[in-house]
Amino acid sequence: MATLKSSWIPVTESLVEFARAVGRARSGDVEGAQRSVARLEQLRTSIQDKKWKFFAGQVEIQAAAASGWLAFAQGDKAAAEERLRKAADLEDASGIHPVNPGAMLPAREQLADLLLELGRPADALREYETSFRSMPHRFNAVYGAGRAAELSGDAALARKHYARLIELTRGGEGTRPELKQAKVFLAGKP
Repeated sequence: MATLKSSWIPVTESLVEFARAVGRARSGDVEGAQRSVARLEQLRTSIQDKKWKFFAGQVEIQAAAASGWLAFAQGDKAAAEERLRKAADLEDASGIHPVNPGAMLPAREQLADLLLELGRPADALREYETSFRSMPHRFNAVYGAGRAAELSGDAALARKHYARLIELTRGGEGTRPELKQAKVFLAGKP
């Protein structure tokens, strides 16, 4: 039986801490999010071995994205966008590692989510569509692109993205509210 190398521990712990940081920030637990972001920074700096450079970069991306959501929870919209944009740009530049299954929550998609929440659907749409280059079939991004197009007034593009969402989820239960909204939009527009 293979044992987990100690070098992997910060990398794997960062996944859990990232999920905590984002969850805490998005639910308004600023103090908890601050602790999680600080822990992500500790984990990032603890990875010193050069052979783990790619994964140290992934933890840096997680820390930047989580600190963006923390800034948003603290009411600093400009810092939130700046940090999430930094995370997205870092992620785009990092490429894909052969043993990395991909981001748990892609930074570019998170940036788009933030822009949508900030009432900037056209900007959000551009970011969702950019995210398709590296991760083309993610539920959240496809739905987000549809919603952003709808809110931007581009009904044809909204129909395209919503129809794609329906196709991606064909055979599933179809009970998510996002699917219901997509179906209502598609049914109401000729």
